[in-house]
Amino acid sequence: MTCSTASGNMISPAELFSCSDESGTGGNGTIQPAGTFSGTHAATIYWSGATQNQPFTTVIHVTTHVIKKKKTPCPTNTTELKVGGRVRSDTSGVVAVGGRVSAILCEAPNGGFALLGGSVFSL
Repeated sequence: MTCSTASGNMISPAELFSCSDESGTGGNGTIQPAGTFSGTHAATIYWSGATQNQPFTTVIHVTTHVIKKKKTPCPTNTTELKVGGRVRSDTSGVVAVGGRVSAILCEAPNGGFALLGGSVFSL
């Protein structure tokens, strides 16, 4: 499962957009808690495809590393963040438990981040 847009900052929940398998995800999700992409954290993705009475969630455990020598075309004056981890649980039915989580984020000096252009957030 992939999402082609991810954005946020270190003080509010991150957002995922344009996600595949819309039947379980609704195409969008919110990752909580804020600050998930600094260090090592467990987080929950709340998918927009859920009903009010039956929320679909995916729990991930990720570690984020700063890449000191940029290997990708993140914009000038940004920091490259490599995200890696595993899916711990899922109620959406479209994300594989035990599957890998990976992404390359570009973080601006103000703490805002976005998915590297042309890449995907994979789970």
